[in-house]
Amino acid sequence: MFEGFIGRTPIYNKSLELFGYDLQFGCQEFTEDVNPEKDFASKDCIANASSEIPLEKITGKKFGFVEAYPSLLSDQIEFSWPKDRVIFRVTDPLLASENSAANLQKLALQGFSFDLETRCYRSFKEQAPDVAKICSIDAEVLSEELEEQMRFFRERGIKLLARNIQTPHQYSLVDQFGFDYYQGNYFEKPKQIQGSEIPANRLAVMHLLARLQDPEIEISEVEALISQDVSLSYKLLRLINSAFFGVPKTVESISRAVVIYGLQRVANWAAVIMINAIDYKPQELLVTALVRAKTCELLAEAMGRGKTERYYIAGLFSVLDAIMNVPMARLAKNLNLIDEISNALTDRSGPIGEVLAAVTAYERGASREVPRLPLVEGAVVGICLEAIEWANQIYLQLNQKGQNN
Repeated sequence: MFEGFIGRTPIYNKSLELFGYDLQFGCQEFTEDVNPEKDFASKDCIANASSEIPLEKITGKKFGFVEAYPSLLSDQIEFSWPKDRVIFRVTDPLLASENSAANLQKLALQGFSFDLETRCYRSFKEQAPDVAKICSIDAEVLSEELEEQMRFFRERGIKLLARNIQTPHQYSLVDQFGFDYYQGNYFEKPKQIQGSEIPANRLAVMHLLARLQDPEIEISEVEALISQDVSLSYKLLRLINSAFFGVPKTVESISRAVVIYGLQRVANWAAVIMINAIDYKPQELLVTALVRAKTCELLAEAMGRGKTERYYIAGLFSVLDAIMNVPMARLAKNLNLIDEISNALTDRSGPIGEVLAAVTAYERGASREVPRLPLVEGAVVGICLEAIEWANQIYLQLNQKGQNN
C-alpha cells in the first residue's frame, strides 16, 4: 500500500490556464527514526503510487509531469499510469548518461513522452534524439545566449517550459523569450508594491470577508451581510443546492442555510464565492486555496483538534495575498483575523501554522520539511486525494454556466 504523499504544483500555458502538474512523491514514514539518506522519490515509491492511485484523481484530465528514475532509462519500466497523460522529466545527469539517447528513443516508440532539461543542450544537440515533447529551463539562468538553443528546439516543434519563476523580472524575461509553459511560485505571490493603495473593489471584498470571519458576529448580521448582496446570496444558495451537496429539499434562504449547516460553514462558503468573483490570474489559485483549506481541515480532524474551521480558513486564505495582490502581513491586518489564523498565515507559527506548513510541504514533495504530525501511516495520501476531489467539485460548481452571472 502506498503510504506517502504526492505533491503537485501547477504548470501554466501562456494564457495562465492550467496545462498540467509537476508531481512530487514523498515516501517518508512519519516517525522519529527517519533515515536522512533515504531516497524519498525512489523508483518503488513512484511505481507503487502509479499502481494504486489513478492519475485522474491527482491531475484530472491534465498532464502529470513525473521525474524519470534511472531504471526507466534502462528500459526497466514499472509504471502503471496511462502513457498519453504522463510526461517524464529527464534531468541533466540522466540525459548525459551512457546510452540515454538510445533508451529514450525506444521508450518514445512505446508511447512515452519527455520533458528534457536544456542544461544538457550540447549533448542533446549532438545525439539529437527526436523524443522531446517539451524542453525546460530554470528561469534563474535565462540569458541572451539561450536564443540559439531556443531556435534549435522550436525548429523541431519542441515546446519550451520555464521552471522556477520567482520574480517579476524573470516572468517578464520568460514572456519576452516566448516560452510556451510557465512554472514557479511567482504565481502564488502578490505582485503589488508594498505601499500601493488597495483598489476600492478589493478593499470592499476584504471588509466583507473580515466581518464574516469575526468570531463575535451574530447570525442575524451574517444573514444581513450576505442577503444585501444579491449576487452573493444567489451564488451561495445555488452552490448549497447543487447536486454535490445532495440537499434533499431546496434551501430557499440564507437563514435556512445557517440552520442546516451552521454559521461558520455558511460564512466560509460565502468567502469562497467572494474570492472566486475577484478578477485574478491564474484561476488555478482558487483550486490551490480550496485544496489547502480542505486538507488543513481534514488533518486537524484526523489529529483530534478542535475548531477545525479555523484550519480551513487558514488554508483558504493562504493564497489570498496573490489573488488580492496584497502582501500577506497587510492582508491579515485588514482582515482583522484572530491571532491563531493571522500567525499561521504570516509566519506558519502555532498549531494552525504547523498544519499549514505541512500541507504546503506536501505540495512541493518536500519530505524533509514536513512537521512531525501525529498521524496514522497512510492517512496523508487519503486526505490529500479527498481534498483534491472536493476542491475540484466545488470549483466546478462555482464556475459552471450561469454561476458567475
